[in-house]
Amino acid sequence: MPSDKWELREPDRSGSPGWDGSVRVNYTYTQSIANNTTTVTITSIQFCSENHYQTSFNIYGRFTIGNTNYDSSGGSIYVASQNTWYDIWSGSISFVVNHNANGSGSFSIYMGPVPGTGYSDYNILSQYQSSGNIEFPAATYTISLPTINRQFPLSISQGANTTVTVMRTASPLGGSIGQLYNGSTLYYNDTITISYSVGTGCTIGTHTVNGVDVNSGASYTVIRAFSVVVTAIVNSYTLTLSKDANSNLTINRTSSPKQGASQGYLSSGATIYYGDVLNIVFSAKTGYTVNTHTLNGNSISSGITYTVTAAVSVVISSTLNTYQFTKTVSVGLSVVVRRTSSPYGGGATGIFTGSTVYYGDVLEITASANSGYSIEQMKINNTQYYDNPHTVTVVSAIALAVLSKALGFVHIDSGAAIEKYKILIDSGAAYDQYRAMIDTGSEIVPY
Repeated sequence: MPSDKWELREPDRSGSPGWDGSVRVNYTYTQSIANNTTTVTITSIQFCSENHYQTSFNIYGRFTIGNTNYDSSGGSIYVASQNTWYDIWSGSISFVVNHNANGSGSFSIYMGPVPGTGYSDYNILSQYQSSGNIEFPAATYTISLPTINRQFPLSISQGANTTVTVMRTASPLGGSIGQLYNGSTLYYNDTITISYSVGTGCTIGTHTVNGVDVNSGASYTVIRAFSVVVTAIVNSYTLTLSKDANSNLTINRTSSPKQGASQGYLSSGATIYYGDVLNIVFSAKTGYTVNTHTLNGNSISSGITYTVTAAVSVVISSTLNTYQFTKTVSVGLSVVVRRTSSPYGGGATGIFTGSTVYYGDVLEITASANSGYSIEQMKINNTQYYDNPHTVTVVSAIALAVLSKALGFVHIDSGAAIEKYKILIDSGAAYDQYRAMIDTGSEIVPY
């Protein structure tokens, strides 16, 4: 139990010996670091005679703590031996002491005469006096309490994409002013400022001091250990994909700042994160051409890499390829071209020079020769075919050429030119036209 003692001494008077005695205050205390206070409980006030024993004393004394007075009983105390402490007041007096900014604290006790006792000072007693009266001289005594000074640890837990700065701006106990780091020592009543920020594309997650949410730039007075925790959440968005049945679209995530984000193929509705890198590949199916290819409304090329900064919407659509139909037909021939089926649907329609045909159209080509003519050659895009009617499926532009040959003509070299003449035979009733034939040795073929 702590105690403070004050000595009571009197100079010699008229040759009489001086008298020595002491008084002390016994107390207990409990410190509150959080409140920077100490609760003091006084349990007794005691007297000790240092030079006299086997003597009875009447004790008169008043003790003032705060604004409250406590008087001794004034009863007789028999001092059986020197340097022995005897209670002159006992009980329980509790009060709270506020400490200073540097952790120091104290309280004061006034001790003096009890008004109305008739004693202005303590009596002079010789060693052999059997009794006497003692009254304390007026004085104020200060009792110093232990300084509230513990050092505290600073813990900083800083997640990815975060910056945490702790600054000590004041320290009554002499700590260095400036930036502090994880593991730094804090001192009682330090003033610290805690600031934090998160990287671009992130949102603040946990931001606590000792488990309580804190705003960046907050200031604190240190009365305990400090644990600062700041984390960031990478912003997330939705991937929206729109493609028609005639298009191919593949999006793969190749890297991500988000820990645990899967890499590889992503489908529409997938969650993407700020800083994700996407590879975007698209194409049209056979017979089609991509006509819409946008990311968030802006045109893109297939195979690009794109870094996510917001929600992503990719739109891909394709149109059926169209081609031009052209037809070259010699005199004496009749050629009919019909579209019998088409990816666009609909019934058979006629196709003419300049008509538009579509990938996948099925065309039926029928050629016939007029009287006096024969079909000499039929070609599509310079490739000859022999069946008639002929069916072709459109995969490109169509250039049809059907050539004729007149029947019953011979060619005679007149010397100036090779001239063509009809062969006419008088059958008796009329002149009939015949087709010239040539014996090739293996067969007779039209000329």
